[in-house]
Amino acid sequence: VALSAAATFLLAVTVLAWNGFDAIGFRVASEAATRFASLIFFASIIARPLCRLFPAHAFRAYGVLRRDILLAFCASYGVYILSVVTPHLLALQGVTPGMMLFAAFSAGILAAMAGAATDWFETRLGRPAQRAVLGVAAAYFWLLFTLAGVIHLNGPHRPDGYYGFCLLLMLAALLLRFADSFMTHVKALGPGRVTP
Repeated sequence: VALSAAATFLLAVTVLAWNGFDAIGFRVASEAATRFASLIFFASIIARPLCRLFPAHAFRAYGVLRRDILLAFCASYGVYILSVVTPHLLALQGVTPGMMLFAAFSAGILAAMAGAATDWFETRLGRPAQRAVLGVAAAYFWLLFTLAGVIHLNGPHRPDGYYGFCLLLMLAALLLRFADSFMTHVKALGPGRVTP
């Protein structure tokens, strides 16, 4: 988790230093941070489906780390939120209510996700509550990354292959989770009870 936060921070600072300590530099740095965070998010949401669909030793070990990877995403995305808010706090960019609302709401969802990923949350509030919070938070961030990909593919932006790649990753994650849910349902029905 600390490594993820440090890597995202160093990436953002490097990009900021390269592009200049101004509003444009912060915008490019925050974009680099969110790109890095999206890759960790993808790794976190495919961990459980992969270890259940492919019960090999390597995938089982990957599945065991899913909470750590999820917390690593929370740390990385937290750095992204910091990179979005900092230019407003330093008066390098005018404060826009929409951006601050987005940052506050995303930080709240991120805090809920990080809290729900801990054993303390599961012990105190139970597994169903934990699954519900993690599911809602994962759906929120999945939608954020997916819509960003769609908007940048169709909107008046410069061509950027990352957004198409990110969109493919989010769709692949969704398909893996659907496949996992389907196989779990088939196994629950038992042999001879699968209906077309």
